[in-house]
Amino acid sequence: MPCLRNLSSELLLNVLEFSSDISVLELAATSREVRSAVEECRSRGKGFPWRHPPGSLEVSGLWRVFGLGDLKRIPVPPVNLRCDVEFQDFAEVVGFLKAANDLAADTMDGHVTFDMLSFDAGDVAHLFFGADDRNDRWCATGETEVLFNGRRVQCTMDAQRTDDDENPWMYLHVDCENLPPNPIICCSSLLSPELRMRANIRCGDIHDLDQVSPFTRFVLASMPLPLFFGVKELDVPECLMFD
Repeated sequence: MPCLRNLSSELLLNVLEFSSDISVLELAATSREVRSAVEECRSRGKGFPWRHPPGSLEVSGLWRVFGLGDLKRIPVPPVNLRCDVEFQDFAEVVGFLKAANDLAADTMDGHVTFDMLSFDAGDVAHLFFGADDRNDRWCATGETEVLFNGRRVQCTMDAQRTDDDENPWMYLHVDCENLPPNPIICCSSLLSPELRMRANIRCGDIHDLDQVSPFTRFVLASMPLPLFFGVKELDVPECLMFD
């Protein structure tokens, strides 16, 4: 770090552009001169759009908006990204962090997984408009994984409609039969951060895909659903259908 104190302002800006916010804070802590130089770079450079590859989330760019003092007070929970994520502006990053923090607060270990899951277009058409195929017009997204105590829990978002249902409904499906004790997985979404869908291997919440649901438009268009997952608690003896 000491060698960075003599960087030109342009080179320092380039270093900051490719650094996580944690690295920016560490750099700024090396000296008052470097901290002042970092603060002077806040209004320069583009910063967005910002794409993050799969893996552990490392937030970058918020130092421009909040400054170094406020940046220290922004909690960033452990988030495992299962897909590429592209943020168009600071508001999207802040919204993402808020939703991740809210779900992390409801988990056992404070860890969350994020993935984008979508339904096949043909399956969706049959789900909403097709005739009964004796399988209750069932379909499922691709699979994602949630890590728990070093083990992998497979999850999908499934959807279904019977002849008695006015609208299709979707639910979280959990497959962890070889993982005792069975965890209860909790799911939320950027489309509805306050939503909590919980499930274990036996049962779980359902969500109606009706006109008021924020998910219906995305499911109909086979657009990816931005979903957070975490371990709520360990399985309970009785099967519960949550409200």
